[in-house]
Amino acid sequence: MARLWQHRNHVAKGFSDRYEVTQLVWYEVHDSAEFAIAREKQLKKWRRAWKVQLLSEINPDWDDLAPKVFAEWGGGEVAEDGFPRARE
Repeated sequence: MARLWQHRNHVAKGFSDRYEVTQLVWYEVHDSAEFAIAREKQLKKWRRAWKVQLLSEINPDWDDLAPKVFAEWGGGEVAEDGFPRARE
């Protein structure tokens, strides 16, 4: 969740900052960092059309999935900006 926040707030220079990416439209969950890294490398070799097709099958409207992720994994209320509400 911290990484998602970093991307949405352009904390680090890179793709999401350069292209002003703020929505999470697709993600996968893996049992280990090794598998996640291997999958990421595999997907980076795919043609753009294949990636678009994969994404469109899972999320046809390209909805922002961040509120869902925070609600499920963050265990709290989600604010309008898609991030967990501050705890008091």
